[in-house]
Amino acid sequence: PKYLNLTKNEKQLLDELRGDPKLRFMKPDKGGGMAVVNNVDYNNKIFCMLQDETRYECVSRNEINISFRKIRLLLEDSLYQGAINEEMFNFLNIDQPTIPIAF
Repeated sequence: PKYLNLTKNEKQLLDELRGDPKLRFMKPDKGGGMAVVNNVDYNNKIFCMLQDETRYECVSRNEINISFRKIRLLLEDSLYQGAINEEMFNFLNIDQPTIPIAF
């Protein structure tokens, strides 16, 4: 990778850190740059966030499939009734949705 704004020593240190399997390198949520976090700390934080039942709910794959079918039927009905055109239908309809995963 190119390190346009790093000194030679900083580049060397970054390369050494990249070889450490205990560390995780990610793009930050906001702004540029890079976030370097300890894998154990990161995994613990994600696990704690997912355990917050006020924000997340565990659902089955079947529940997800039912929801996608309902969305598809609503889109088809909207297309049939002229509420949306075919271009909009194709944009909104996802044939094979991808279930998100934490990285």
